[in-house]
Amino acid sequence: MFMLIFIIISILTVLLYLLIYVIATKYMQKRFTRRENISFDIWFNQFYPNDNVVNKKVARIVLETIATEIKIKPTQIKPTDRFSEEFSLWPKIYKIFFLEDAIEYSIQIICSKFSVNKLPKCVNIHELIYYISKEVNKENFV
Repeated sequence: MFMLIFIIISILTVLLYLLIYVIATKYMQKRFTRRENISFDIWFNQFYPNDNVVNKKVARIVLETIATEIKIKPTQIKPTDRFSEEFSLWPKIYKIFFLEDAIEYSIQIICSKFSVNKLPKCVNIHELIYYISKEVNKENFV
């Protein structure tokens, strides 16, 4: 009897956790989907006009990789979006680690695409794009 109660409580806990995750993910995605979806060229020219460091190909891949992971349009991401805030499911209230893991996984994919061995410690999207661009520019990779 005790085992049956334990199993039922365990299943309910997992279901509750998954429900909270789905609700939190939709909440986070809603923040981004409210933003205008523009072409990448307009996005790049808006945020990086005349920038000699930021590589356009790097910026596109960073946006596409992260956007794919969280199921939004790439240009709905802004360079000022912070990993701890805009990409967090429940900023400062309730942290669920799935999304943070997904973003970290995205960063690892981006680094591997550009043969960058050291994972950057970045606060926002701009820092990530800038860091990868600097590494790529060193190697003349792109």
